[in-house]
Amino acid sequence: MKREIKKIDATKREMFVEVFSKTFKEKFEDVYKKVSPKLKVQGFRPGNAPRDIIEKHFGQALRQQAIEEIIPEVVNKIIEDDKLEVIDTPQISDINWLNDTLSFKASFEVRPEVIVDKYKGIKIKKEKIEVSDDEVDKVIINLKEEKKLEAIDDKLAHIVGYATLADLKDALKAQLWLEKDNQRKAKIEETIINEISGNIKFTVPKTLIDKRLNELVNQAKVRLAVQGFKEADVAKQEEEFKKRLKDQAEMDVKIYLILEEIAHKENIAHDKNIGLKVLEFLYKEAVWE
Repeated sequence: MKREIKKIDATKREMFVEVFSKTFKEKFEDVYKKVSPKLKVQGFRPGNAPRDIIEKHFGQALRQQAIEEIIPEVVNKIIEDDKLEVIDTPQISDINWLNDTLSFKASFEVRPEVIVDKYKGIKIKKEKIEVSDDEVDKVIINLKEEKKLEAIDDKLAHIVGYATLADLKDALKAQLWLEKDNQRKAKIEETIINEISGNIKFTVPKTLIDKRLNELVNQAKVRLAVQGFKEADVAKQEEEFKKRLKDQAEMDVKIYLILEEIAHKENIAHDKNIGLKVLEFLYKEAVWE
């Protein structure tokens, strides 16, 4: 087998492969043994027709199946042997059969090199969370107006599931504190991500951008559908969504690849929650001022 891999740009690769006669004949034999017993030839019982008769009737189909089986096997072996971090399904083209040699091209994208050095010890300002009585009172007033009550008392608390007005106030204060804490954590995560990603530059693979963009567009379409928009009106917004969300898709992928590289450096298990795990790690490694 002969192969050559060309670097088209930072992430795109093109592989040219030639599979010589011996290797292809072995694959053809495998296909023949697997398929020939099932083939029907007039005048013969299935599996009893002579090989030359079978090849005369089905030779082209058998060769085509051998080609379809051997190409992914060869491509996957080259990817494994060369330790290529392929991030999409290779696109096969220019398949040729000449002088008992099979040749083809495979195009694909690889994971870009992401160099992350400074990610520990990010400085974060401590923010004390406080919930004032006025904030709690505003929520209670809104509840009173929604329930159309004349007074703010234990009756209001009973309606929303609490024994006393004091219990309701305590619960609201805890809820408001939790909301502020979540907002604080989101700001810290944003600070950490901006600090890490600001000076890191690499080519973000188009394959991953397109995949993320489709996810964001579908989410936007679902939100419109939930709001009661008709299917035809939602469909009209698709191109506008793609234009508006493209930059966000690219940034999302960039951040993910950076966090993935940190996970690799820190031996953090790779799973669907890898982003959250890395952020938790960076949170603990931050320097609080």
